[in-house]
Amino acid sequence: MKKQKANHESPMTQNLISLLSDLENCDRQRMSSSGKHYLDEIWKLLGLPAYDDMIKMSEKLDTMDKEELEHIEQSVPVEPEDLPFQPHPIPNTGDE
Repeated sequence: MKKQKANHESPMTQNLISLLSDLENCDRQRMSSSGKHYLDEIWKLLGLPAYDDMIKMSEKLDTMDKEELEHIEQSVPVEPEDLPFQPHPIPNTGDE
């Protein structure tokens, strides 16, 4: 059976991603562990990185030097604005 994927170009899916992103930014700190788990599972169903994946990517980017970052920028085929969806932002955890 062929695995179905979310259509990131549809307005409904884009709206869903936006609403989930807003929910995560506003309420993740107050969510129960079950709530966080289910939200992460929804991101995975949509084919997008979950919260912990975004944190790991952010930490990895923070530790990269200028040359490594330039290499990544050169290998990205499109500008982020050109993607059919916008990745959900990483909320500020207040640990800074």
